[in-house]
Amino acid sequence: MTRIELRPIGSPMPLGFFTVATGSALISALQWGILPPSGDQAIALIIFSAFVIQVIVSVFAFLGRGSIAATLVLSFVTTWPADAPVFYLHSPGTAEALGIFLLVFTVFAAVMLASVLPKRSPATFLAVAVPRLLAGGLTEITGSLPAAQAAASHLRAKHHRLAERPHMYGPQRGFAEHGLAPD
Repeated sequence: MTRIELRPIGSPMPLGFFTVATGSALISALQWGILPPSGDQAIALIIFSAFVIQVIVSVFAFLGRGSIAATLVLSFVTTWPADAPVFYLHSPGTAEALGIFLLVFTVFAAVMLASVLPKRSPATFLAVAVPRLLAGGLTEITGSLPAAQAAASHLRAKHHRLAERPHMYGPQRGFAEHGLAPD
């Protein structure tokens, strides 16, 4: 008789969310002019180290069968190898290609947000990330911080209106209550 012994691993997601949050805060502060442009090379190096941590977190999240969380973290990790060299070589607001990349990734993150609404942790993470990505992309394309901030504020207000009605997305309500009942 063969014995199977399971040794579950702890969830790496707190470390993953913390690393994404700190990296995103640094990138936003640089793109929005809170940090001086002279700090862009230091932030690029910090982002690279965060990238390594995120890859490790993603691998352990997949091994722990947290496929949604692992996909979420790993997809955000893919943006950082694009960000780091651009920040290392260019000043914020001068890389249109990075801006387009961030806007496309914003659409992907918004689709992910729609798919994980019942799960509070990833939904909250994405609800914060989508406006940041949008503002970062617009800042890089236009070089204009006010336009990016206005777009992010609009998106954040839209999310708050949705958050006031969380019961709409839960399993306790049927299609008929949403006006989607078959004829």
